[in-house]
Amino acid sequence: MQENVYISVLHTQASWSARMGIDLGRFQIERLIVHGIPEKKLGSLPYLSLSEVESTLTQSHKNFFNERIAGSLSHSAFDVVLDATSDSPIPNQIFKSLEDSLNNFVDMSIKMAQRLYDSQTGVNPSGLLTVIQGKIGRDQVVAVLKLEKDEGVRATPLKLKGKNTFDLEQIHDLMMTGKTKVFKAGLFWQEGNTFDSVRGMISDKQRGSGGNDGVANFFLKSFLGCCLQEAPKLTTRNFFVASEEFINNEVGDSAKKAKYEIALLAMLNSQENTIKPRQFVDQHFEVCDRQHLIKYLGKSGVPIVSFPKDIELIQNKLKQVCIQFNSGMRVLGPPEVIEERIRLTKAEDGSTHVQFNDQLNELRGGGGKSSNRIRIAPASESQTLPEI
Repeated sequence: MQENVYISVLHTQASWSARMGIDLGRFQIERLIVHGIPEKKLGSLPYLSLSEVESTLTQSHKNFFNERIAGSLSHSAFDVVLDATSDSPIPNQIFKSLEDSLNNFVDMSIKMAQRLYDSQTGVNPSGLLTVIQGKIGRDQVVAVLKLEKDEGVRATPLKLKGKNTFDLEQIHDLMMTGKTKVFKAGLFWQEGNTFDSVRGMISDKQRGSGGNDGVANFFLKSFLGCCLQEAPKLTTRNFFVASEEFINNEVGDSAKKAKYEIALLAMLNSQENTIKPRQFVDQHFEVCDRQHLIKYLGKSGVPIVSFPKDIELIQNKLKQVCIQFNSGMRVLGPPEVIEERIRLTKAEDGSTHVQFNDQLNELRGGGGKSSNRIRIAPASESQTLPEI
């Protein structure tokens, strides 16, 4: 059986939008604990070899694990986020670890070991789960490593002051056999102080190269409770498309449609480099529509956690608002002009009353390709109506 090493590094960092800002060479390991995870067999009771005390660390051990962690994260990686809908308790353990480094380290590691065993199937061999706590600069760091080993190769538990632990020298020898390869590695950090602000990266040599997606899903979803995050430009585009669909299909009031659309374009055109869906919804949508939109985004596959903004794929669509009516009439103009000069209200007969205040500049025929469109031009443009 080929050995797999799964590494996950969790740490607080003010911002990691520039990945070069993280210096894993400064990772100072402070604590380490190892748990034995047995192979899962039907009809048999689990026997987890849980450590009751941290392992004794030497500087050699610290250097060794530092090198393995840093090396595994040097490959190309996928962005991930914590999945708030996951039934795994690990996302909350990650969040608590990032929020409060004083949480009981041994108890936290035991919960991780139990979840790892519960997530396994008969396909997963027995192995060792190693949880590490330390710091990068002033930021707390927790690493989680799972080693799946060949049959006949084992790290023997030992007693330290009457409590169970593992011999790190044997683990060192096991990992240095030449057969062990780091297939997966992860890095988690926190950009704010909420669950939604936790970010992560996963380096996966198997995914995307004909590897076993089941192993990747086991690591990402079943155990860590994470999901892959799209490239920011794709996520931004999908957020924009889903939000517009909601505004057009789920909002009945014309005035609210215009209000919501203008707010959407204003947010996307702003200098903010992060989209925070919940904050956007709370600030710009009426109470009756907020949860509805959040659910709509979720069903559309759009993350409701904050994510980096990149308008590359939609920038041309953000320049103007187009209001289209059943008659075929359309009003087209920059969001700020639409917001300033047009008022939409619902008439008693259900139609939409449009009020527009401006100075008439010019009228002319539009030719055979007319689409009944009225264009509202900003002051910076030519003061003549375009050919339609």
